[in-house]
Amino acid sequence: MWPWLVQMGGYTRAGWYSYDWSDNAGRPSADRIVPELQDLKVGDVMPTSPDGHGFVMERIDPPHALVMVVRDPSATTGCSIALHDLGGTTRLIFRIRVQTPRTVRGAVYLALMEAGDFVMMRRRLLAIKARAEAIP
Repeated sequence: MWPWLVQMGGYTRAGWYSYDWSDNAGRPSADRIVPELQDLKVGDVMPTSPDGHGFVMERIDPPHALVMVVRDPSATTGCSIALHDLGGTTRLIFRIRVQTPRTVRGAVYLALMEAGDFVMMRRRLLAIKARAEAIP
């Protein structure tokens, strides 16, 4: 499952394995392991926009964990991905934490983010599962 996770990201990377029309500018997410995207390092970016802005890798513990953060004036979004070997199967835990200013605008942003992320994350997790299980 690790190779699918380290190649994630929009635009210059393999996609987010979710609804590509929404978070990958319509470009299909990769349906194969892309060798040139496997060398992810602390400080590298998983882009979320065409200008290259996105999640900055803060911690990488192959093949167990990724921690990344987007820092914007309107919000700081942290994401941790952990893989746990359960003996013959793997549990993927994908956590997101969003910190916004304590304003009405921040509260609205959080509500929209939570609703949208639920839909997108479900699709992402199912797509990663399908891809990982398809490879012997």
